[in-house]
Amino acid sequence: MSKSNGLVEVAELQVGNLDEMLISGNLRIVIKPGSEQSVRTRTGMPLDSAGSPKSSNGECCYLAFADEFIFDVHQGDGAFVFSIYDCDALMDDRIASASVPAKELLSMASQRREYFSLELNMENQRWQRWEEIEGIHPFIAMRLIELDPNSNRAKARGRQPALKRRATGLPY
Repeated sequence: MSKSNGLVEVAELQVGNLDEMLISGNLRIVIKPGSEQSVRTRTGMPLDSAGSPKSSNGECCYLAFADEFIFDVHQGDGAFVFSIYDCDALMDDRIASASVPAKELLSMASQRREYFSLELNMENQRWQRWEEIEGIHPFIAMRLIELDPNSNRAKARGRQPALKRRATGLPY
């Protein structure tokens, strides 16, 4: 039986199976929690399959993001949308996204298993073609934990400012 509301920590975000050109770029994740204000990560760090920083031979499997977010989730909230943006000096291009209903996010966070992955839907024709040619499906993975509202991490939530990018069209 799933709960109707709770605090959910989203952390250890990773994006994988993207084109090498994207992995070496300035990708960020924007999380839109239902009708609430969006939050975004800092630029991800390329890691190889062993979890080490990208090696000199260029091997790279995924991007890891160090940011942690805590959301007050209610079963009736809109879907949580995880969008991947390629950010450069000229523009912010949304290249992929995945969404999870709030009810499902609560259910995932309450399980003993903490790590989950979602298949990303590529949104730009250029990247959709790459996915079709290579036959590889990009994904976003994350750690989801249901927090006790009385825990120190939950209480510290109000003191942490959301990261925002104000100078561009990237959602807050």
